Amino acid sequence: MAITVDTNILIWGVRGICTPGQEDRIVLCKRLFEWFVERHERVVLTADCVEEYLTKSPIDQIAEELESLRERFIILDYNPACWMKAAQIRGHANFVKKVKELSPESTRVSIKSDVRIVATALAHKIEKIYTDDKGVRAIAKRSGLLFSGIPTLEEMSPTPRPKEVQVRPTRTQTLFPEQSEHD
Repeated sequence: MAITVDTNILIWGVRGICTPGQEDRIVLCKRLFEWFVERHERVVLTADCVEEYLTKSPIDQIAEELESLRERFIILDYNPACWMKAAQIRGHANFVKKVKELSPESTRVSIKSDVRIVATALAHKIEKIYTDDKGVRAIAKRSGLLFSGIPTLEEMSPTPRPKEVQVRPTRTQTLFPEQSEHD
């Protein structure tokens, strides 16, 4: 299975930039990507997430940044299966109103993009999305996609390996179990 991240986590964790007051998220998200590697997580990105990420890039660096992302991640396309999932998500009565209740700062444009990210994840059978965006969380929750915020540093600390214990054989144990008692 694979997991994905939303644009905010990608920007904080890969590019390492934020708005004032979010500096702690850079540390957390950089650690998050290290944690994914340690856990052998397969991290994929949605096309919309990549597009939003590249929108924040200087125009003369877009091609280079895209290539850098392609070297690190699989980028999922937005295909007909995704279109159908997006239509199903948006097709619920009062969908935009319900999302705005959970995420008042969301706009129609951001909701549309968030729907595409969630729809792509669902269509490609992604296990979970990591996000710090209330709109994405609201849409993921309503759509049945598992989601998670940014774990704490404690949650991402490496699990200590158990110390190896050497057991000395007792008189009743044999050092060479393949040998019979009469050898």
